[in-house]
Amino acid sequence: MNVSRLCDAATAEALALGWLEEQLATASEYGRERLRGLEPFDPGAESDAQQQASRFVSIANAAGPEVLESIREALRELPDVRGQIARARLGEVLTDTDFFMLLRFCEITARLSSLVGNAFLDEGITVCSEARDALAAGKSGAFGFYLADEFDPTLAARRRELQEAEAQLERLRRQLAERVAGELQRAQIATDQFIVMRDEVHGTLPSGVRVVREAPTYFLCELELDSPALETLQQRDRCAAAAATAEEAVRVRLTSAIAGCADALELSAEGAGRIDVTVAAARFAQHYRCVAATYLREPSFQISDGRFLPLEHDLALKDRSYVPIALTLERANVLTGPNMGGKSAALCTAGFIAACAAFGLPVPAGKASVGLFSRICWLGIGAEDSAQELLSSFAREIVRLRHLLQEEAATLWLIDEFARTTAPDEARALLLALLRRLGEGKNCALAATHLGDLDGDAKIAHFAVRGLRGDGPPVAAAATGDALRALAERMDYGIQRVSQAQKSESDAIELAGYLGLDKELVESAKEILARCSR
Repeated sequence: MNVSRLCDAATAEALALGWLEEQLATASEYGRERLRGLEPFDPGAESDAQQQASRFVSIANAAGPEVLESIREALRELPDVRGQIARARLGEVLTDTDFFMLLRFCEITARLSSLVGNAFLDEGITVCSEARDALAAGKSGAFGFYLADEFDPTLAARRRELQEAEAQLERLRRQLAERVAGELQRAQIATDQFIVMRDEVHGTLPSGVRVVREAPTYFLCELELDSPALETLQQRDRCAAAAATAEEAVRVRLTSAIAGCADALELSAEGAGRIDVTVAAARFAQHYRCVAATYLREPSFQISDGRFLPLEHDLALKDRSYVPIALTLERANVLTGPNMGGKSAALCTAGFIAACAAFGLPVPAGKASVGLFSRICWLGIGAEDSAQELLSSFAREIVRLRHLLQEEAATLWLIDEFARTTAPDEARALLLALLRRLGEGKNCALAATHLGDLDGDAKIAHFAVRGLRGDGPPVAAAATGDALRALAERMDYGIQRVSQAQKSESDAIELAGYLGLDKELVESAKEILARCSR
């Protein structure tokens, strides 16, 4: 996926888009290449994005997981033959291993064609029957290829001549071995080299025996071919050369046949890549209960039961539940609420769903209506430019904002605690001014903040996380995990539209108590807060 066209590295990391790519992992090299080149849809291409996302969901609903898995299993077995196709085009003679891979490719694409029909995919795959038929005679078991005699009568004739020459040479060698064995008074000589003890030799060794090495007590010998055997050996070598020439002629002809089928084979490879990505997207939709978003032509965003899948996945591993959210955004929006109330998760949910929609993928929500954005930008916690190490956190944040504002494309802005490291009054002014700017043009912005009294502009929609329910004081848990679980049970992560003048509550002191801070210290903090509020 060409994520860099949609967002920079800091935004991609904040939205865990690397995790998304892992979930969309394809089974074949063709699919991996196609997924790497997947481009986001630009604003104006809403109809195409809608069609693609709807198709993925339709396949997910129509085909069972076992059907999609059977397609992936076939794709895993599919060899990458693009190198063989290219070499055949260039006239380089292919090897038997190359032919085996091409034949297997043709057989598996034929199997894929049948499986794809069963999965209700509306895109088929080209099966190059010409290449399969040209190579079929060479199939040797499930995983082998042999230049069979059926490929060419001349090849069959040369091989018969070679077999006859080898048989004649073996007969002459056997006769020589029997004569030498008799003279040495042995039953047989079974190997090419043999040992003769010196005390067995009376006079000289028999004719037809050549000494390879001498030792004090024995001779290491081998048979020495006589004239008829030598002539037969030369004939065998000539026949072997003729058979090799015939085999090479068959390889040349088969290579030419593959070159003639190159276009069809490449179409098969492209089709395999498309199917691989389609199946990966459909499996993603099945596994994570995704839907096709409705694509809007305005910079707006509306979801119900939206989920940030990477967080949901991590919480499930820790046996903790995830609470989906509902959110409606237009132009400029601000989100306030308590610490650990899910504000950052809400930003991530919006960005993750917008990114899925941008690539025409099903989105993790009960229902979603999303505009297409050319860019998604994350500003704030976790996105400062660490390369600007001589600058303060605030300065790095401002430098990043300056660069991001230079782009005029339709952008979804996700702003997490902007200007949190400077004075609250100035931070509030900067945030409101930024949201006023981003509320113009083709932007949609959501800013999460702890700052209160955000009543500066009627054009800025104000949302709030409901926060801790008032059902009793916190009970400090011995383990952090237990404390977080208890906190989650009391926290209401729902998001509601509120009056812009409503004061933001952080519930920080209550949270400190939940996380085990000394009770006396917590009560003291509450008293101080009460005095300051008078």
